[in-house]
Amino acid sequence: MNKLKRLLENAKKLDEKKFLFTIWSTKSVKEYIIELNRTDQLFKSGEYTSGNIVGTYSALTEQFNPAKKQGEHYDFFDTGEFFNSFEVEADKDGSFTIFANDSKDNGVLLEQKYDKGKLLGLNVPNLEKLVETVLPFFINETRDFLVK
Repeated sequence: MNKLKRLLENAKKLDEKKFLFTIWSTKSVKEYIIELNRTDQLFKSGEYTSGNIVGTYSALTEQFNPAKKQGEHYDFFDTGEFFNSFEVEADKDGSFTIFANDSKDNGVLLEQKYDKGKLLGLNVPNLEKLVETVLPFFINETRDFLVK
């Protein structure tokens, strides 16, 4: 009976925001979030967080850079400066924020340049992948907290 009482008392103290802050602060999770946003969404798919395509390369772009073919989606990789600038910050409210900087356009942020949607953040399929990845860790942390 004491074990059950202790579990119930611990359950009352459970703070999911603190657990999520811990998860989002983990280096491997931050790296995974960055890969999902930078590689899966932007480089491979050229998508906003909404899942819509940001845009496609023109014939003129292809003339200047033959690696970027007309009609293919933007991949957001040119010098690598933007891709290398990605960071994730865990927020105390249980969320996380992705930051990146593109300084080649005289300080105009990509978010402002491509104003039809949000570039930094995860689309629904990538959020689902993230949840699948962190769920076992969340369950283990919760279990450990309850039985302490």
